[in-house]
Amino acid sequence: MKKELFVILGVLMLLFGVVSADVADVNIEEVQVNGVTLNPSDLTKLSVQRGDELNLRVTLTAVADTENVILRAFVDGYEHSDYQDISAKTDIFDVKQDVKYVKRLTLRLPEDMDKDVYTIKLLVSDRYGEVKEYYYNIQVDSPRHDVIIKDVALNPENYVKAGTYLTSFVRVKNVGDKTEDSVKVTVSIPELGVSASDFIDEIDPEDAVSTEEIALKIPECAKEGDYKLVIKAKYNDGYDEVTAEKTIKVLESEFCPEAQQTEEGKLLVTIPTTVANIKEGSAKFVVTIANTGKTAKDLMLYTTNADWADVKLSENAVVITGEDAKVITIEVSPKEGETGAKTFDLEIKSGDKVIQSVPFTVNVEKEEASTLDVNKVKTALEIGIVILVIILVVVVLLVALKKGPKNAEKSEEEGSYY
Repeated sequence: MKKELFVILGVLMLLFGVVSADVADVNIEEVQVNGVTLNPSDLTKLSVQRGDELNLRVTLTAVADTENVILRAFVDGYEHSDYQDISAKTDIFDVKQDVKYVKRLTLRLPEDMDKDVYTIKLLVSDRYGEVKEYYYNIQVDSPRHDVIIKDVALNPENYVKAGTYLTSFVRVKNVGDKTEDSVKVTVSIPELGVSASDFIDEIDPEDAVSTEEIALKIPECAKEGDYKLVIKAKYNDGYDEVTAEKTIKVLESEFCPEAQQTEEGKLLVTIPTTVANIKEGSAKFVVTIANTGKTAKDLMLYTTNADWADVKLSENAVVITGEDAKVITIEVSPKEGETGAKTFDLEIKSGDKVIQSVPFTVNVEKEEASTLDVNKVKTALEIGIVILVIILVVVVLLVALKKGPKNAEKSEEEGSYY
């Protein structure tokens, strides 16, 4: 029993020995930061600037074959590391004995980190938890001139309607060593061709100052969609510039003339004829208005330049629902004595705006002089009939008179004979 226990313990010790030997056989030989070679825990520090990218070139040497190795680099001490961690790591890799390996990592220093001494920590570890640590000191400084756009407040915040104003307040922080004077802040939407600017008179080092309200007029006919809002701050007498971007949604305006024209184009006006010829009575015209849109249209119909006639419309105020049509009749009665080609206009209005004006023509033909009056013809016929009756009576009398004497003579002759 004791013999078996010793065997088990020996195996465990052998395993632990193997595990500890794995990473112990992988060493960091050289570390370069932005091309400068650093020594572990050296009192001489490398000066870097906040906002810089630190490009690390790490050379490792394998004394023995080792699997599942990973290299990590990080910097602690940043105030907001919970939200922006300064760290990087390689993928897992294997090493072979007597082979050198070069790994590259990048650390991005925040622009608002404090100016101070920091330590770049390099950790080499494997799957079993063995860790080798290396430390390299750096001095984080600030540039002579440097500002950052800290924040941008928009009103309205997420979207703006075309034809209205987008206002913004831009907060700029001086992270350089020198006071910045006359910082010019410009807000623009390049796709719409609009921009506006404001000046910040002075920003001391480590201070943040906001602009006054910067207002952008969004074009009334801007198409609906997402646009890039570009914020620029020029400083150091205009020689340096920093840029930030946001996205703003623009909504379409119903007051855009193009949009109104499109909306009005959904009204189709059909008129079979706009010309009529009459001798007497009245002329009639038919107007069909179709609404091909989805929303109802309120229209008013008026006639103008029609003082030469009495004009009646079947409807003046018309409401046409979506995808529907209305038929309007116009009756035109010329006034007495009006002849020739007469014109008038039909105006179709939506609100106070005339969306369509249609001219009409009525040719009033003059009555010919040879045309007989019905009453006169009737009187003439009556007179003719009377004359004809008189003639017939005279003819009958004459015939009767001629027959009378002959009959008398014949009677006398017959009497003598008997």
